[in-house]
Amino acid sequence: MIFVFIILSLISSWIWIYYFKEIKIIGAEKVKSLLLTFSLGAIVYLINYKIGSLLNQFNYLDRNVLNQLIDSVLRKGFLSEVLKLIPIYVVYRLFKEEINEPISIFLFFTVSALGFSFSENIGDVISKDLKVFNERAILNTLNEIFCSSLVSFSVINFRFYSKKMSDVVLLLLLTAFLAGFYDFWLYFERLNQFGIILSILYFMVMISIFSTGLTNSINISSDFSYLKIEGNKKIFKRIILTYFALIFIQFVSLSIGGNLERAFYYLLDTLWFSGIIIFIAAKRISKLKLIEGKWSHPKLELPFSFYYSDSFNGRHAKLKLKFKGETFNENVIDFYLKVYCSINPLSKRNSYILKSQDVFLAE
Repeated sequence: MIFVFIILSLISSWIWIYYFKEIKIIGAEKVKSLLLTFSLGAIVYLINYKIGSLLNQFNYLDRNVLNQLIDSVLRKGFLSEVLKLIPIYVVYRLFKEEINEPISIFLFFTVSALGFSFSENIGDVISKDLKVFNERAILNTLNEIFCSSLVSFSVINFRFYSKKMSDVVLLLLLTAFLAGFYDFWLYFERLNQFGIILSILYFMVMISIFSTGLTNSINISSDFSYLKIEGNKKIFKRIILTYFALIFIQFVSLSIGGNLERAFYYLLDTLWFSGIIIFIAAKRISKLKLIEGKWSHPKLELPFSFYYSDSFNGRHAKLKLKFKGETFNENVIDFYLKVYCSINPLSKRNSYILKSQDVFLAE
């Protein structure tokens, strides 16, 4: 069973490698350095685990709620975020020419977090003897890369904009608190009637932060292109189907083990909780709205918004939901940017363009 879990954890990390490959920020020249970053991230977790085990031997905090939060922020938050910087530093010293663009910085930070979460998930199931790829493993991976994206934003902002080390330190402390708070909240999530709602809101905000950081990094990189994401529906479907395949494989492996009731429990629990977050995350990251040179600071916002549709032909306006990012029409026009093409009037009666015109869309 543990072998199956290791394979599922690897595929869980591969989903994000596939995503980065599809948006054209992973080239063949980066494969070696990325593999090293992932491996070092996995090894760094072992150091984190060893330090955490040593700290557990000392009763340095009373086990009330506040002290548990402090312990999570210091041990799970600050310690892990600092240790995840080690692979970045080592790889930077060895492959300095490959981490010279904003998008490369973002990418290597994320891959380091993927390696860290891979080992963390395996260590978690071994210590708790669960041997299942449930929503905790899925969301742990998401949380690690979302937190690392915030740290990478601080580094990119320091290098290309603010030049203030204080900004890096402040964002690192904020990330440590968020990572620690999530670890702390896992103990109380199912004990409170609004606990799961708070967890979902937390991930909604972190999805937006991740999307903003990724979009920023692409926008200000020298190889910027409006065609980074081609066929965003394909990306969305591939992410969703792969995650659901992982959940189904977990169900089959537990069923073969002879515990069908347990298999159904984890299937339903993982689908309804993780499924919501995975769906929204996949939808949002497949709709990146790229604007060359634009730099935005992360905001506490949801990855979607509500609006009222237009009323026409006697129809009443309806409240609808839309995901933030690039719209369908913008995505279609992107394919004609900076190339020669033609524009055609949809109606000669309602257009100043009476016949087809050859044009070059510069911006």
